[in-house]
Amino acid sequence: MGFKSKAAVAVSGALTAGAFATLAAAIPAGAATYGTEQSEGGVVFAVGNNSAIVGAGHTGPNTEFSHSVNGHTVTFGASNNRCVTDGFGGLSLQHCNNSRSQKFDEVGFGQYVALQNEGSHQYVTEHGPNRPVTTDNVRQDRRGHLNFSRSQEWKWTTFNVGGHPGGRHPHPGHPVTAKATTHIINHPDGGHGNPAIWAEDTINRTVTIKLMGSADPSNCGGGVTHCYYYTGTLSDNGTFAAVVGAGAPNQSGHWAGSTEVRPQARGTMIGGAPEAFYASSNHPDAALVDHFLDNHNTSATGDETTSAWVEQFFPAGTHFGSVGLPTYKWTYTTTNLPHTQQWVDSSGNNDGNNPQDGNIIG
Repeated sequence: MGFKSKAAVAVSGALTAGAFATLAAAIPAGAATYGTEQSEGGVVFAVGNNSAIVGAGHTGPNTEFSHSVNGHTVTFGASNNRCVTDGFGGLSLQHCNNSRSQKFDEVGFGQYVALQNEGSHQYVTEHGPNRPVTTDNVRQDRRGHLNFSRSQEWKWTTFNVGGHPGGRHPHPGHPVTAKATTHIINHPDGGHGNPAIWAEDTINRTVTIKLMGSADPSNCGGGVTHCYYYTGTLSDNGTFAAVVGAGAPNQSGHWAGSTEVRPQARGTMIGGAPEAFYASSNHPDAALVDHFLDNHNTSATGDETTSAWVEQFFPAGTHFGSVGLPTYKWTYTTTNLPHTQQWVDSSGNNDGNNPQDGNIIG
């Protein structure tokens, strides 16, 4: 899992770059943020009479839930150690006991997914505002596919209580997001040659993270009592200048032994990586992120490495889990040579060390 505390551990990592960033600005620090499941039909989970889970047309104090994620399995909690439970008559809040009736498997891909209860093997279905939320069977079609209706596909959404309730559809308010851009200069770029630093980069890096919900504290480690799951994007858009005499970045096949020669190669570097990690804080702050960074042509350490960059959004003492960039892609293209050269470095091509990945040699 790779747990660490920001105060105690420095993480090293090679350069990675990204071209994704999309989300919005951070919610004010200290604002109360909650979550609920929202159907594609615009109905959210709410607590009704006798602790029953009913549909609601807008968010409010009775729609506040916590959201714990373990792989594709989720549980929903409420106050007084109660969990959403599948039982006779539909969903209701019962004492949390980690039973299968309190676990729901996400089925499908994309923004909305179906929720299948592990106990009943039925799918969560809303029947409109002020009606019980139940679990129902879904039959396969002749091709063996499950066809879910808009009332059976859900997404987790966060909101600010008292922000903008009302209206026919739920108003989730402002999700907890944070976005920061950093101008980086003199960044050493490593490849597979010898010497390994084949270029120096100038980068505009934009990183956006979004709080998705609560997670089991074990995901953050360190004995914390609260843990939160985040997703996001890291986006780099910059330029490179090759280091003449260094090993070229690709050393595979016919490129073996190649070096950077004159005329010096210069060009653009663009690429990106999605983010997914856990943190013990639910208050990311873009103001904590470096706005300017001079690497002085030396490898970065700690939260200034690309792989651990998201840790800059959090104060000292925050514990993290699963920080890293398992998937990524960056493309380098020359702009000053008679014939364009290009090198692609990604998690799917042996880090750019296959013959077909191209090269930059000048």
